[in-house]
Amino acid sequence: MKRPLIWVVLGGMLVGTSGLAQADVMLTEPVQAYVIEQANYTGSLDGEIARLTAEYVIQVLRNGWTEIPLSLAGATVTEIKLLTKPAGSAILPRGGEYVLAVQRAGSYRIRVTCTAPLLRESNFEGIAFTIPQATFSKLVFDVPKQAVELRPQDRLYITTTPAGKGVKLTAALGPAQRIDVRWLTKAVTTVKVEPLIYGEAGVLVNFEEELAKVLALIDYRISQGEMTQAEIALPNGLNLLNVRGASIEEWITVDQDGTKVLRVKFRSPLKEMTYRLMVEGEVPQLPREGTVTLPEFTLRGVKQERGYVAVASVGNIEVAPGEAASATRIDVKEVPEELRASTSRPILLGFRYYQHPFAIAVGLSRHEDSPVLAAIAELGDLTTIMAKQGALVTRAVYLVKNNKKQFLTVTLPKQATLWSAIVDGTSVKPGKGDNERLLVPLVQSDRGEPFDSHGSLRVLSGVEARAFLVELVYFQAKPKLPALGTFNLEGVALDMPVSATNWTLYLPKEYQFFRFRGNIDTGSLAYAFVDEPRMMVAYATSSMPGALGGAERRSHFSQRAMNAATEPQEYDKLEMNREDVPASQPGVYAELEAKDGRLSDVIAKMEESGILPLKIHLPRAGRSYHVSRLMTATEPLTVRALFVGVPQVVWPVGWIGLVLMATGAVRFTIHRQLRT
Repeated sequence: MKRPLIWVVLGGMLVGTSGLAQADVMLTEPVQAYVIEQANYTGSLDGEIARLTAEYVIQVLRNGWTEIPLSLAGATVTEIKLLTKPAGSAILPRGGEYVLAVQRAGSYRIRVTCTAPLLRESNFEGIAFTIPQATFSKLVFDVPKQAVELRPQDRLYITTTPAGKGVKLTAALGPAQRIDVRWLTKAVTTVKVEPLIYGEAGVLVNFEEELAKVLALIDYRISQGEMTQAEIALPNGLNLLNVRGASIEEWITVDQDGTKVLRVKFRSPLKEMTYRLMVEGEVPQLPREGTVTLPEFTLRGVKQERGYVAVASVGNIEVAPGEAASATRIDVKEVPEELRASTSRPILLGFRYYQHPFAIAVGLSRHEDSPVLAAIAELGDLTTIMAKQGALVTRAVYLVKNNKKQFLTVTLPKQATLWSAIVDGTSVKPGKGDNERLLVPLVQSDRGEPFDSHGSLRVLSGVEARAFLVELVYFQAKPKLPALGTFNLEGVALDMPVSATNWTLYLPKEYQFFRFRGNIDTGSLAYAFVDEPRMMVAYATSSMPGALGGAERRSHFSQRAMNAATEPQEYDKLEMNREDVPASQPGVYAELEAKDGRLSDVIAKMEESGILPLKIHLPRAGRSYHVSRLMTATEPLTVRALFVGVPQVVWPVGWIGLVLMATGAVRFTIHRQLRT
């Protein structure tokens, strides 16, 4: 029995065999419907274009419509021709490429003509494009050059033979999918183009104590040629600090004919662009009084240069314009925006120049600093809780602005013991000063971002110092109140002024307190006493427990305060009702009250030096009374009041007795008048 003929594709070659049984061959994948048996490429170089002709021998293995892509990515197909043209075959376009569509199995020959651009890379030139994969491919290419040296990777499979005025390259490509052949060529001689560069310099001079800080923003506009380095003649007496810019390889200063020159080299040439250099320096040993010449930067190698000079100073240095040669004084608003944005200080003087050399003189006058407050407490809030046994606990919270003060000196009332000290939300360890005064370490009022990482408000404005909280909690052991007497209370004293202080007293309900006297006023101050609404925002978003009392109320008050910052007419409505402050859990305080006069002994045993204090929460118990003080220097607040301890049931009886006595007196008077 004759065995069937079986086609097998091995390594891209189609092999036929009849010596194997059908069961001896296992085809795990479908056989491709076609195979390109051979591809021959011939071409030559025509100026900057490579012209090639490709001939393909394609074997179609089965009947039925089959499409064979003829992809030459990187080359442009100019002609496709079927050399054998059986019925049922055609060339069709498919998405920017061409395909051979056939209906019957058999052998087909196709000729494709294409062009490809000549590629140049460094000292090499050549051709490169993709080709359909064939079982075997060959390239023959004529290069019209006598001396052709191939790249190292091309030498392995390409041979060269002389042909006329050039060289013929023959490459056996095998089953390749890309033609990429490069040969060495002579370096192209570049034509040197004279650079055409324009420059603009903006110089900012900041006068400080005994020196001037100088910042130069130098812009180069390269409209022709290339720029490999920049040279700048520096002003006399300038100490160069830093040079910044993109693609700087190095910068050095050299001495040329007695002039200090800054030379900046770039990593790669600059072409047809605008480039900026930033030069920073300082001029030391300026006179305290007199005339000073502003620094002059000269750009070398530029076709034309113009520039600006701006002057700023610290608060106690007065700058006056002097004579200006080859320069014109301008309004400070005409100074470029990027130069004005380079300093937080206001620009005082501005000048413009169009040529070198120029000379601009200004007069300096240094004034002595006037002393001002280094720290102030914008708002104080005191809360005192008094037990019926006489013990007192007071929380004093202050909204502080501080420029340079290191410690806050605090004088506690007599026989008072400090329980807690917290500054800007952090527990601190107070030190001991003279006369038993406490030294509470402070932080500096920064001027950073207005919000912290959690989104909470931190800074009142871009220039205002941030206010922070100082919280003190102290305890006083006092004897139990008698049935009748005078109540005397003294607050803490600070070594900084306090703009306004509110003091809330929670006193036992078993006693009636009246006739409040001292260096205080009765009632609470409205928070509108602060003439800056931003203070309200800081106060509202802080955690002054004596004034705010709870996250929900704090959030509501914060929103009202922020609205008031933009709506001044609502500003005077921000006073809070202290009676609305909810009571805390009185458990701890009730336990201390049960000691009945031995509170000081218990607390003394619990005290320990060298540790950070705890956050103390006060209970709200008793009847509240409100006193206040506007503008406190360094003296403590003092409160005096009369009190009487009468059981609650006696008061209604007393009132009834007074009414009956008054009624009897009236009746007696009327009866006496009738008798007379």
